[in-house]
Amino acid sequence: MVPRSSIYGSKHYRREMRGMPVPHGAYVNICGSDLVRNEAGDFAVL
Repeated sequence: MVPRSSIYGSKHYRREMRGMPVPHGAYVNICGSDLVRNEAGDFAVL
């Protein structure tokens, strides 16, 4: 869980956008993952 202070304390947080309707009720979640190989040859996801 993300601490409230991290959200409300962000310079990019805009309180005036609370309650604003989202087109088609669709939210975008962004995830970036990297697949790497360690020294033992095993894969790991970052």
